Amino acid sequence: KYDHFWCGKPVYDQNVQVIVDRGPKHIGTTWKTPVGTISESINFMDGSCSWAHTKHAVQSGEDLTVFEYLIEHRCMVPQFIDTYPERLERWKLFGGLPALAMPRGPLSALFYEWAGVVEGVYLLMDYPDRMKHIFQMMTEQEKPLLQSLAKLQPPLVHFADNVSGDNMSGYFDQYMREVYEERL
Repeated sequence: KYDHFWCGKPVYDQNVQVIVDRGPKHIGTTWKTPVGTISESINFMDGSCSWAHTKHAVQSGEDLTVFEYLIEHRCMVPQFIDTYPERLERWKLFGGLPALAMPRGPLSALFYEWAGVVEGVYLLMDYPDRMKHIFQMMTEQEKPLLQSLAKLQPPLVHFADNVSGDNMSGYFDQYMREVYEERL
């Protein structure tokens, strides 16, 4: 298991309680806030030998209120930046590079981490102004990570957005182009 992939981690203020129930083939996470509670389930799928959401946290407009609160009370903190040069030298011995990735961009995070593609599309259509506000906050929260990466200057940074033409191509210009331009 390589646990140094993401260059940033979410940190919530004292108004958000995060409860994680971790088992060998299940990870359940619950976020409790003053405006409500949301939860997700991620399970290991034997057939594909991979982890997948079996329940996304944001499934309705009510859940969106909690999600918006979470993002308002979250910051992204750089991680694994200080140890990267040592890992880079170790991996060079084997002709490789250690993986280091930005968090998913706002649209990808919505689709893959928080709501799923179908519910994510409904949220974009039903709550465009709120989604724009949430995406702006998420993008702003990336700035400390970008600054840390610019200082580090690693030879490769993953943009782990899993961009799919089937799911995202119609949204790229509206929701992703500026995020990528800022990152580059």
